[in-house]
Amino acid sequence: MIKREIKEQEKMTHFNEGEWKNYRLARMGDRLMAYVLDIIVVNGISVILGAISGGMVWQIPFFAMRLMTIGVVGAVYFSLFTKLWGQTLGKMVVGIRVIQKNGDLLDWKTVLLREVAGRTVSQLFGVHLGYLWAAISKKNQGWHDLLVDTYVVVEPEMEKRWIIQVPSSAEDSLQSDN
Repeated sequence: MIKREIKEQEKMTHFNEGEWKNYRLARMGDRLMAYVLDIIVVNGISVILGAISGGMVWQIPFFAMRLMTIGVVGAVYFSLFTKLWGQTLGKMVVGIRVIQKNGDLLDWKTVLLREVAGRTVSQLFGVHLGYLWAAISKKNQGWHDLLVDTYVVVEPEMEKRWIIQVPSSAEDSLQSDN
C-alpha cells in the first residue's frame, strides 16, 4: 500500500523521462512558504512607501492608498524578480524557481501575464482559488501557471542538498555497525 502511494506521488511530482529530467516539481508547502515570505516583503515595502508619503497621496484615503500600493508593489516585485532571477526572495529562501514548459528563459510577456494577469485571476476577490488549484493539479500548477505554461520547480542545487544515502535494508545497516 505504501509503495503504491509513493509511486503515485512520484508520478505527480516528476516529469516523464523525455521531459525535464533535472527538475522536481515544487511541493505545495514549499510554494506556500515562499508566497508567505513574499507577502511579508511586499507588505514591508508598502508600509515604508506609505510612511514616506505620509499616508495620503493625491487626497486618497489611507486604506485605499495602502491597497493600491500593495497591488502595485506586488506586481512590480513579483514581475521584476521572476524576470531577472526566475524566482522571488521567498522562492530563493525555499529553493524553488519558475521555469517555462518549453525550457526557454522567461520573457517579459510570459512574466507579465503570469505575475499580473494570472495572479489577479488566481487571487480573484481574495479567495485565492487559483492558488488552491495547485494543490489538486497533477503538476502542481496554479491558474497563473496554466495561463502561460510555467512550472515551479525545486532548484537543482537545493535538490542535491536534500538527498541522503541510507542502507538498502536493515540487515546492511547492522553489518556496517559491527
